Order: sequence, then structure tokens, then C-alpha cells
Amino acid sequence: MSSSEKKKGNSRRSSKSSVDQPDAVGRNSELSSEEKKNLREQYFWEIGTKCILMAVMVMHLLYCPYNKVEESFNTQATFDILHNGFDLDAYDHKRYPGVVPRTFIGPLMLAIPVKILISAVELIKWLVGSSFEVESPQPLFYEQILMRLVLAAVTFTTYCEVNDAMAHKNCVLRNIPHLPEARRYFLFITAAQPHLSYYASRTLPNSFALIFTNLAIAKWLVNTRR
Repeated sequence: MSSSEKKKGNSRRSSKSSVDQPDAVGRNSELSSEEKKNLREQYFWEIGTKCILMAVMVMHLLYCPYNKVEESFNTQATFDILHNGFDLDAYDHKRYPGVVPRTFIGPLMLAIPVKILISAVELIKWLVGSSFEVESPQPLFYEQILMRLVLAAVTFTTYCEVNDAMAHKNCVLRNIPHLPEARRYFLFITAAQPHLSYYASRTLPNSFALIFTNLAIAKWLVNTRR
């Protein structure tokens, strides 16, 4: 074969590859845009379900802001930590211990972020000035609302931890066929169950335990032994 024929053959192959290349690029770009679309839809779905879950928790909190008897112990303990500090003799638990021993671990963990938020509000009011001072007829009631809102936010965060753990590359359930669908509707189903969303903001011992239970499940799902 002469050199001129070889050159013609090479030119034909190069022209053919140049013709086929745009189609390959088009297919890749189409696949990439489809993947981006799916990721975008998944992102907005997750944001939407998270907003729905948090909104349902807040709705239950505002609709039923008062205490049941079982909640009053932890509520009072949190108030004592916020207002009495190290004056243990002034604590309600000291004056009315009751027949059931009570723990202060949950109320202490709840009182710390609530105290920070109250101090931040007081600082803002001091910086703004007394002209914007609003006298509240029920300051302790609004502190209770804030306390429960913080508890609901922490519980909501742990549900999100479980949801994100199901999408982790090391998830122990990754070989289950319908895991993506289960994760897709996990937060939505949680919001649809009145029991879980209602008690997310209630100061019950089980509500405090639920936080650590969700964290433990999330760690187990990603196979983290800590």
C-alpha cells in the first residue's frame, strides 16, 4: 500500500471519528443533565420533608404547650437550673422530692442551650435599648415554649442523622433493594405519625432517651463503633 493510500485511509478514519464525537459528547451531556436533574429533585425533596417534619413538631408544640404530670418534673428541674443555678436548696426537687428519684442529666443538657439563647436575647435587648422593651405577662410560659422548641430541634436533628446515615456509602443496609425508597419517605412517614412528632418536644425521660437512641441507630447504620 502506497503512502498516499495510507494517508487517505487515516484521513477517512479521522473524519469518521470527528463525525461520531459530537454524538458521544451529546449522549454524555444528556446523561449528565439527567443525573443533575435527579440530584436536584432529591435535594429539594429532602429539604421539603425536613421542613414538613419540623413544621409538624412546632405545630404540636404550639397547639399543646402545657405540661402533663409526667413532664412537670423535668420542666421544673430545667427551670430550677435556669433560675436558681447553684442554689440547690431552692430547687423544687429539694423541697418536694416525691416518691420517685429524679435525674437532672436531661434537664441540665436542655437548660444549657436555653440559657445561651435567653442570654443572647437579653444582650440584644440591652444593645437595642429600653425603648424596645416588651413586658411579658407570662415570662416563664415563654421560657417553656423556648425550652420545648430547643428539645424539638435537637430531636429533629437526630432524625436527620438517621436519614443521612441510610445514604452513607458504608451503610450496613446498602444491599437492601428498596433502601433508597425507604430513605426517601422516612422523614415524611415520621412527620405523618402524630406520636413521634408530638413527643419530640415533650420533656419526658423517653423523649430525652429518643435523642440518644436515634444517634446510636445512625452510628450503627454507618458501622461506626463509638
